[in-house]
Amino acid sequence: MGRCFLLIGYLGCGRRSQALVDKLGATAYITLKDIYHTHSSDMEDTLFNRTFRDSQGNIVLAQMPNLPILVWLAATLLNLIPTTSDIHTGLDALAFGSLFTWAWLELFQGVNYFRRALGFIVLLGALASRLPWS
Repeated sequence: MGRCFLLIGYLGCGRRSQALVDKLGATAYITLKDIYHTHSSDMEDTLFNRTFRDSQGNIVLAQMPNLPILVWLAATLLNLIPTTSDIHTGLDALAFGSLFTWAWLELFQGVNYFRRALGFIVLLGALASRLPWS
């Protein structure tokens, strides 16, 4: 029996997660439940496993933010500050480009089908937000 751990931005099961929890200390995680967990080479090829598990067998729904999503967040927040139209246009373009990059990376390099679907949905949403809806 293994344990699943929910760390800030990471949901994982298995030895790797246990080692991370051991490094961070007992208060850094929430134990979700005891589950039977096998190594990725021993796992069944089920839809659930292909959708939510990475190549190491960890369940991955959220990950630590990478650079494109951090740039998108910063540009979006800075865009809320009243500025000149040139700065607003530049921040808007930076935010869109960063979000597009993040979604593209998730779509083609996501660790599981869930992350790839998330990239696809965000990519469609980002493109749809640029269309003139009248």
